[in-house]
Amino acid sequence: MWKNRGLSKKQKLFIVIGIILLFLVGAIVPRHFSITLSPSLDYRVFYLDRRVNLIEKGSYVLFKKSHYLIDNGKEFDVIKKIVCAEGDVFTTEGRDYYCNSGFLATAKDKSIKGEPLDSFVYSGIIPENQYAVWSNHKDSFDTRYFGFIKKNEIKAVALPLW
Repeated sequence: MWKNRGLSKKQKLFIVIGIILLFLVGAIVPRHFSITLSPSLDYRVFYLDRRVNLIEKGSYVLFKKSHYLIDNGKEFDVIKKIVCAEGDVFTTEGRDYYCNSGFLATAKDKSIKGEPLDSFVYSGIIPENQYAVWSNHKDSFDTRYFGFIKKNEIKAVALPLW
């Protein structure tokens, strides 16, 4: 097959090495990096650190979530910022959300497509190993709609690169 193309041994070697490198990059990059196109985050490229013992308020975290309005309830990867952590006081007043009396955001009544949205309601101390995750974007899919995430749901700490 390569004989007809007139490739030298050196060119064949480069092709083989190139194919091997593509497979390696394909196997390594998704495990260690995430690129998001969502306007709900301030960053687009994240390095994924799988040591989830590094979680603290202000950390971006990667977890899997599903929702009845998104892709027929199929699970997908989500990156959000922890804004309220275990021991903090999380309060819902109507559709407004607060952490330790500081305003976070308001939940919407309807999705971008006009579908009614259920919102998470909770007032009290966040239980151990649970977190409220957030984004400043008005259309963010976050704790307002799916509640707290548990520490064991977190797959990685997402360190913003760009």
